[in-house]
Amino acid sequence: AWSHRQWVLKTYGLWDGELEVVDELLTQDVRNNSAWNQRWFVIDNTSGRTPEVVAREIAYAFAKIKVAIDNESPWNYLRGLMRVKGEAAAGGGGHAWQFGEYPQVKEKLLAMRATEAGAECIPLLGLLFEIFAAEGATEDALGVAGLLIMLDTVRAPYWTQRQAQLS
Repeated sequence: AWSHRQWVLKTYGLWDGELEVVDELLTQDVRNNSAWNQRWFVIDNTSGRTPEVVAREIAYAFAKIKVAIDNESPWNYLRGLMRVKGEAAAGGGGHAWQFGEYPQVKEKLLAMRATEAGAECIPLLGLLFEIFAAEGATEDALGVAGLLIMLDTVRAPYWTQRQAQLS
């Protein structure tokens, strides 16, 4: 159904009101991963990820994270916003990040990590790891990776590998 909806939107240019529809879906169910994907699709095909749009969407994602901190959908959306699009990303080998352009992300993560709910929040820690690694704050990144190895047992091998890459 979502693929057909996206085809109709793109083919007939029926973008008016779509972001509001998606917002209503996310208000009803913040865990609706398909609605998060649709939000990305709408922005990518309308305004694009301009600095203003990214800043607005960062605030939007954090507002939804407040509703359900362990819900990975808004965290993945936020992670996507922080990735550099296009050739700049291709030249870097892995992912190129734009954390420096949006310092509020790191500030917010550090503040959230200091809370009881955020201290062991796996998606929060995963994004914080990426920020520390991108900044070259190796000791901080290694510490977060060690915590993720203990907390995120399903992805512990991944975090072990990421930790080894930094050592």
